[in-house]
Amino acid sequence: MSGQQWGPQGPYNQGPPQQGQYPPQQGQYYGAPQQGSYAPQGPYAGQPYAGSPYGSGQQGFGWGPMPQPPRKKRGAGLVVLAVVGGLAVLLAVVVGVGFSLTKDDSTATPPVAQPTYEPTAEDSPTVPEATTDPPVTRPTSRPTTTKPSPKPTPVLTPWQIASANKLYRTGVQASVGCRESRAGLGNQAASSAYYRSMRACMDRAWRRHVTAAGYRFRQPGLISIATNGSSPCGTAIEALAFYCPTNHTMYMKADLDIKYWKQSQSFSRAVGSHAAAHEYGHAVQEMTGILRASRRLGYNATSKAAELEVDRRVELQASCLGNLFLGANKASYGIRGALRTQWLYVVNNSGDRADTGARDHGSPRNHGIWSRRAFDRPNLAVCNTFTAPSSQVS
Repeated sequence: MSGQQWGPQGPYNQGPPQQGQYPPQQGQYYGAPQQGSYAPQGPYAGQPYAGSPYGSGQQGFGWGPMPQPPRKKRGAGLVVLAVVGGLAVLLAVVVGVGFSLTKDDSTATPPVAQPTYEPTAEDSPTVPEATTDPPVTRPTSRPTTTKPSPKPTPVLTPWQIASANKLYRTGVQASVGCRESRAGLGNQAASSAYYRSMRACMDRAWRRHVTAAGYRFRQPGLISIATNGSSPCGTAIEALAFYCPTNHTMYMKADLDIKYWKQSQSFSRAVGSHAAAHEYGHAVQEMTGILRASRRLGYNATSKAAELEVDRRVELQASCLGNLFLGANKASYGIRGALRTQWLYVVNNSGDRADTGARDHGSPRNHGIWSRRAFDRPNLAVCNTFTAPSSQVS
């Protein structure tokens, strides 16, 4: 994925929208926020990450746009993993296929010696009667049987892993009764407790789907950083949240949580919940091979436009997966009233901003469509962005 700015796209300049204001008009929420605005100044992430974990300009996986990275060098070898959160994205996944060779476990029985004896005097008068029956030949050993070797598992292409993953066939996500943490997001300790509570819920919800798809579930790490923390994927400057696949860890920025909390608690809760669910979506992509496969697809793209389309499919899917979890648990989590209003505001206004030229996260319109669809119908089948027409991931 070519440069990412991890966070929803664009500052908000009009506070929370009024009833019936979704989706917003083109350009309605862009520009510097006014005094008392419910939204932060600037997007949730603004600067690139240091380093290039994937070897082709990839900076990480997250939520929003970034400056264009240097063009990849085709001659260089792929650098092994690293991703970052608003998307700076991910690595080449290699599906290892083992050929199970079955040994011949049959055994051969050695020939059985026939008893012999010398004739005695009392035996000699007796002459055996002639017989016309043919002589019987006794087998000297049991026949050897060989079990057929199992057919080798076919090697899947990156496109097959991304577009036909078994994750999409794992059905509806059941509620795990997740409740929003009462810790709030007013300071770093509270922010850390808030996200750890949410991660525990997401672990319970996603474990079933990851294992049902045939993959190993691994709890992603979670680090709350006060300001500009660093990771194996680089250094976060102003990212609200990002995911680094190198160490399979989500990074959440407490300083921005605190800033938004002071502006509006319901807005801060909506942003934080969406951001954490989105980054966990990237972790699910990593566990199921989708993130690595997408990195290979992007690296092998024949044009910059094709590479950016892969980026958008990955980011829109992460938001789809994240909001699918929130939708499955909306009753217990309490997504209603002011929190639902602000959640709608966030998902309908995240994506590529017209004034930045970045085209790696999808338009706010499409971001809202994928997010709301999964929230209302939490079936994993609705999050296959890789088979969607280009117009739906523009």
